[in-house]
Amino acid sequence: MAVEPDLQLILRAKRGDFAARNELLRKYKPNIEKLIRRWTRAPVPVAAIQGEAMKLLLLAADKYDPNAGVLFKTFMETQMRGLYRYVTTHKNVARVPEHRALEIRRFQNAKSLLEARKDREPTHDEMADHLGWSQQQALLPAEREADLPDIENQDKHGPHQGSAGRPHHSKEKPFRHV
Repeated sequence: MAVEPDLQLILRAKRGDFAARNELLRKYKPNIEKLIRRWTRAPVPVAAIQGEAMKLLLLAADKYDPNAGVLFKTFMETQMRGLYRYVTTHKNVARVPEHRALEIRRFQNAKSLLEARKDREPTHDEMADHLGWSQQQALLPAEREADLPDIENQDKHGPHQGSAGRPHHSKEKPFRHV
């Protein structure tokens, strides 16, 4: 079992010691900044992501169990996965429900992975097997993916507005709420 070098600092932070909590934030700031760099292109203010990361770090200190056999840095990094959910929720300008946005992201990631492995587009059966979904479930994200706006690259005017702030007048399918 690894010995946690910051154990005393973490225990003081758990007891509410303000100075210890600030020291944890200072000490792990480089780790937080590294994680935040992943999200610099997200349409969410970097300051908001930083604030959420600091909150997650302090929550990790509160939840940390030194008897679990895991170093705090490792535990903290797993807790930082909450940043993905935070950014996904707050960048969702099309107001796609969070569970649908996460499902679409999972589908897109699986599709990319299978395309890279097979050098072709995966079949619905392959997608269903890889995701552990029924064939029907694997069809729905593919169908809806084509109808949904690109939640990664929307401009600041939202899904229905043109660059001048006026609605688009094209023969594209209108956005369908799901």
